[in-house]
Amino acid sequence: DPRPKTLTCANRPLSVGARCAPASGDGVLVALGGAAYGWSLAMSKGMPRFSVRSAGELKEVVGPAPLEGTGPHVICGVLDKKARLHLWVNGEEVASAPGLFIARNPSDGLDVGQDSNSRVDGREGAGPFAGKLENIRVFDGVLPKRRIRRW
Repeated sequence: DPRPKTLTCANRPLSVGARCAPASGDGVLVALGGAAYGWSLAMSKGMPRFSVRSAGELKEVVGPAPLEGTGPHVICGVLDKKARLHLWVNGEEVASAPGLFIARNPSDGLDVGQDSNSRVDGREGAGPFAGKLENIRVFDGVLPKRRIRRW
């Protein structure tokens, strides 16, 4: 089997996303890593948020407004080849911001619906994702726009 046994995100672009119907405005959709190294895709006050952390330094991109309606919504975060963060909602890019590459693979594992150890985004105390969560995908590299739009 040519597929890797673990997720690798050190010093490389990545794309992550999920289809969700949130029951509240807060919670982690999917995360890999923790307070030192990693990435997370989450909701905060109804706004989608994509975060990356390397050697403790946090960079984030946040949606400009809370999600409208109960969904389902497709939320996708991309760390591109120039270490820039992009946030997509329902097939449209809604925000971008400077990011950074994750210098090494995180020691905390992959979590779905929560960030169970130390949180990548540093928002301690926020509960797990509440609602429907499906079609979670993580890609090595930058996912083409047409693929994000067809999620």
